[in-house]
Amino acid sequence: MGESVLFVFLCIIAMAYGWGMRGSILGGEKGAMLPGAFVGLLIARFSGIPALEENWFFLTTAGACGFFLGGCHTYGETLGLTMNGIGTPGFKRGLAGVFIKGFMWFSVACEMIGICIVSGGGETYSAGDVIFTYLATIPAFFLGRSLLNRPHRPKDNVFPKIYFSKTRPEWWGGTLFVFLTFFILNLVRHDWFTAIYSVGVGLFAGAGWVVAQLVHVYTRPNMKLKNGKFLFGKLQEKRLVESWKFMECLIGGFGGLAMSAGFLLLKGFLPYTAESTVYSVPFAEYDVPMSVVWTVLFLINALHIIVEPIPKKKRIDELYSLDQLTKEEFDTATAKLATPPFLMKYRPLFVDIFEGADFIILGFLPTLLGMLGSAQTARLCAVFVLFWVLTDEICFEQVIYRKSRYIFRICMLAFSALLLIGVHLQPDFFSAGFTLLLHAVSYELLQFLWQQRPAIIKKRIEKTGSLKGAILSFGGQLTVQAFFVPTCIILDIVALTII
Repeated sequence: MGESVLFVFLCIIAMAYGWGMRGSILGGEKGAMLPGAFVGLLIARFSGIPALEENWFFLTTAGACGFFLGGCHTYGETLGLTMNGIGTPGFKRGLAGVFIKGFMWFSVACEMIGICIVSGGGETYSAGDVIFTYLATIPAFFLGRSLLNRPHRPKDNVFPKIYFSKTRPEWWGGTLFVFLTFFILNLVRHDWFTAIYSVGVGLFAGAGWVVAQLVHVYTRPNMKLKNGKFLFGKLQEKRLVESWKFMECLIGGFGGLAMSAGFLLLKGFLPYTAESTVYSVPFAEYDVPMSVVWTVLFLINALHIIVEPIPKKKRIDELYSLDQLTKEEFDTATAKLATPPFLMKYRPLFVDIFEGADFIILGFLPTLLGMLGSAQTARLCAVFVLFWVLTDEICFEQVIYRKSRYIFRICMLAFSALLLIGVHLQPDFFSAGFTLLLHAVSYELLQFLWQQRPAIIKKRIEKTGSLKGAILSFGGQLTVQAFFVPTCIILDIVALTII
């Protein structure tokens, strides 16, 4: 009982931390991999099933890849429909959109995690089932998007019949059809664990997202309750509550609760016993060749780093006004606008090609190859890819404003290369504990160093006239760090106990 409570607690805070970190330092599909990896790893380590505990990297990868796909959802405008409070135009439509997108995001991730768990039991799914279904999700995605999320031509005022944004294209129809493709496989093969798990978690997480968004609405600095008071009193009045971050952490917390509790409640449906030590894969003899093929594809796709992005003027001005850029960084970024690199004119082509390839190489192949027998590929995703996406974002997106960016890139790329080579040469060195420790520390450390770096503190001291004023000027970031730092420490302690 005590271990089950600890498991649920760790999943709640790990998912809350991961989801909050996604909005702090790394967004989109790649940012969604961290919370998924955390919960996949924790499920494996607390499953009580030796086969899953020893092969933790399969579930870690399934979690990371499963949440990657949901990262394609645009939800900023959907949330915007609700921001004026209960009873305002668009409020119900906004919450409906939040629920649907939350359901889709978590249900697809739970399908990938569930199938990964059950397929290792060796009785339910064949290699053909896995290959055919995963390949079928690709046309299913585009079919669903075409039927439910198109036409979309804002300039002509043409939108889909069911639409939860204002101008942005939506993708939830595509992820719905991906979910249905997996779900049909569950029903055909009588995989009741994954079928119930994905629907149950999806419903709970979708409802949790609605609650989180309501909290977001009523924790904004100027939003009072009907009684004229703030939801969080003085903290909110003094702008020490980061409403957006609060929402993100709540989304992760609800999701972590649903995924951990759901696993415990449905564990009896799994094709394992407490003595099961074998995680069955059909083509284990091709483990290394499959991992080499994946690595080659990854390295080709990583060539996008040769084309450095040019910051947008609006974004530069916004960051500077929020005291997130120093004057020197502002001048460096502005100068880049005037003298863009020669290859910059080809960047739109690079973005279309390489970001499209990310869905296959980062969000699709690692889990598929893992279930087919490539433990090496699964471990590469769990250890290396989770650090690489951070390197990619920090080195080639955020630090483009800094003159020291080249030194920073060399260090980050060198460590990434060491991880890639190390996993290939000494895979057993990279344990579950090492992986949890690596990602918990690296994400928090780099996020903290970027947003609270000395140059920014110095600028805020000059602006406010004192160190206390500079610290208070971070506002809601203070309460965010009050959650991030202790959570990081707890995860580190857990990591050190299982290394």
